[in-house]
Amino acid sequence: MKKFIFGFGLFLIFHSTVAAQQKLNLSKAISIALKENMQISVAKNSAEIARNTASAAKAEILPRFSVSGGVNYTDSDAPGVISGTYTTSSVGANISYTIFDGMGNIYRLKKVLSTGRIGLLEARKNIENTILLVGQAYYQAASSFEGLNIAVEALQISKERLKRAEEKNVYGSGTSIDVLSANVAVNTDSVNVVNSIFLWNQARRNLNELLNREIKLQFTVDTTVTFLKIENLENLLFKAEKENAEYLIAIEQKKQAKYSKISAFSQMLPRFDLTGSVGYSRTGQNNSIGFDNMSKTIRAGLNVSLPVFNGGQMRIAFQNSKLLAENQSILEKLSKRRLERSVINAYEAYKNSRLLLKLETQNLKAAELNFKRTYDLYQLGQVTTTQFREAQLNLIKSKNVLQTSKYSAKINELKLKQITGDIIIDNKISLK
Repeated sequence: MKKFIFGFGLFLIFHSTVAAQQKLNLSKAISIALKENMQISVAKNSAEIARNTASAAKAEILPRFSVSGGVNYTDSDAPGVISGTYTTSSVGANISYTIFDGMGNIYRLKKVLSTGRIGLLEARKNIENTILLVGQAYYQAASSFEGLNIAVEALQISKERLKRAEEKNVYGSGTSIDVLSANVAVNTDSVNVVNSIFLWNQARRNLNELLNREIKLQFTVDTTVTFLKIENLENLLFKAEKENAEYLIAIEQKKQAKYSKISAFSQMLPRFDLTGSVGYSRTGQNNSIGFDNMSKTIRAGLNVSLPVFNGGQMRIAFQNSKLLAENQSILEKLSKRRLERSVINAYEAYKNSRLLLKLETQNLKAAELNFKRTYDLYQLGQVTTTQFREAQLNLIKSKNVLQTSKYSAKINELKLKQITGDIIIDNKISLK
């Protein structure tokens, strides 16, 4: 018995500090996560890398420019050449540009830009997944906190019952069996309080970790729940096709496969390259190094090349790219089908959880009414302790089931918003 009193005493100390603790709601938790969560920070950096990568420079379609310079020393006495020692100094600049390579450069650029979009979408998907985890952890904490309050309320009622049974036993209107029964209820409810404190602290630590805060940081949660208006299924399906990050990635991958196919075909077409250079050189006797009185040389040209045969590698690459494009087309259709299934499942799960919540609310009203009547009759001595405890346990069960149903419905709501691309995200990651 002492350990249960000790456990309850710990709760009273904890409960006395609740009013002074920070109250956290879901909106604030998400706001903290967007700034502090380490997975989100990694996703933001990945998005920045994707932006930097999506450039014309990466696609290698810009002109190529280089400069060079050098000094060469020669000592020769070979017949037929200038004999003696001399030094040649030179500087120069070269530029080249591919004006046509079968449109391969254009589609390389498109593929690079598509890769950048995929990077942003991957980052967005990771952020949305993390926000969903934060929401689930928050509602788990809220459920644990509410469960703790229910357990404490039940313990208080059982303690009042024990006190009444002891008083009645003293005055001869009760029995020792009533006292023992009340003691059992107090002990059982004390165990529930201790377990509820453990679950609440565990849920709070889990949420603190996701928010990248001090693990032991104390706070309370807002258990007020407001359900958002959800659109009809047709609108949700339409929105999911436009906003779901995973499906948009599948679309981009299909585009990339198409660009790769065209690029592979372009390797079999003529290539035109413009080249140009300007150079200055000077040759002096012995170790004479200098850049005065240099002679200038300017060159310009157009190079045309046409691949004729390379062992069939180009043909095989093109055939493989066609097959890869076909595969990506199939995978995009599969992704769309899965998205449709996921939206419908999430929508039905949300609707079902709301219906269960409504039914459990009605059950709680009935359990509360039954307990109130039983309590009044128990005060008058017209029901047994067993009947009283049964009514109390039914009330506790109804309250716990209701609070679990409430937060399950909110989690299902979050999942539906994530699938349809409507969950809160950092606008720096958004592609809009």
